[in-house]
Amino acid sequence: METSLKKKNSKTVHRLWTRRYKCICLGEWSVGKSSIAKRFCDGTFSGTYLPTIGCDFLTKIIKIENETIKLIIWDIAGQRLFASFRRDFYEGAQGALLIFDITRPESLPPLKEWKEETLNVCGEIPFVMCANKIDLESMISKIEAQKFAEKIDTPLLYTSAKTGENIEEAFTLLTEKMYKNKKN
Repeated sequence: METSLKKKNSKTVHRLWTRRYKCICLGEWSVGKSSIAKRFCDGTFSGTYLPTIGCDFLTKIIKIENETIKLIIWDIAGQRLFASFRRDFYEGAQGALLIFDITRPESLPPLKEWKEETLNVCGEIPFVMCANKIDLESMISKIEAQKFAEKIDTPLLYTSAKTGENIEEAFTLLTEKMYKNKKN
């Protein structure tokens, strides 16, 4: 286990966290990966779309059972332009959010490829699927989304980065799955 602070004046500093997990946010461009991560980490939302170039990083400390866990969240660019090197960003990931935009039906099917690509690099890790932008009118039926989630064997949550609905729950579920995965 690592400590998050170094020794100061030869005195021992207490750990701020006892475990550290890397999770990745995956999905096509403009589905809300950055917005979900920012809403979770600092409670903010911006309606302006700024594409992620390569990868961005955020962190948050959360509690699961009696553990204090530092989540290191990698927000990975969804544009095909970055597909050739995004696999490098998957290395060491212990869990992933698969995110699609309910207003863009074409953003759902590629999640199967994102998951397979991640499994090829990381092995068996937990996933949680987010149907994002539920504050807008959906172009994907809940039945279609649920069938897809079952097909790729991934739990599905409906989220809104704008309102914050189920964002905390998505990261908590993923963290619980990572925690149980590492305990076993």
